[in-house]
Amino acid sequence: MKIYLSHNKPNIDNYTWINNLSSLNDSVLQSEATEIVCENFLSSFSIDEQKELLNKITDKLRLNSKLVISEVDCNLITKRFYLEEINLTEINKILFADKRKSILSVNDILANLPDKLQVNNKHFQYNECKIILTCRRNK
Repeated sequence: MKIYLSHNKPNIDNYTWINNLSSLNDSVLQSEATEIVCENFLSSFSIDEQKELLNKITDKLRLNSKLVISEVDCNLITKRFYLEEINLTEINKILFADKRKSILSVNDILANLPDKLQVNNKHFQYNECKIILTCRRNK
């Protein structure tokens, strides 16, 4: 089972779209998912909830399954603003396009990842101010 966690419905056919944690708990059994994509989902929770949230998401993955996390990175936003590559209007569009309760950086996400996950790839989408982490559940 492939899961797409996001508040916005994706244009991908072979994923089950889930837009909240309650639906994830009800729809996906422990260790059932072969892949989970989190598109701006983590930031819809507070900073204090990140570790527990990532543990719940990870528990839904089978062993050797993939977790892809795509989030706006605050370090990229501030860097691009400082270099005058984006203006305040663009920052507002980036930050408030989704239901955000927190602004994250790649370091925040990495610090809250469970030990069960191994990071295989870190990719920055500079123009979109996003970080994309690809992880694999190894325990």
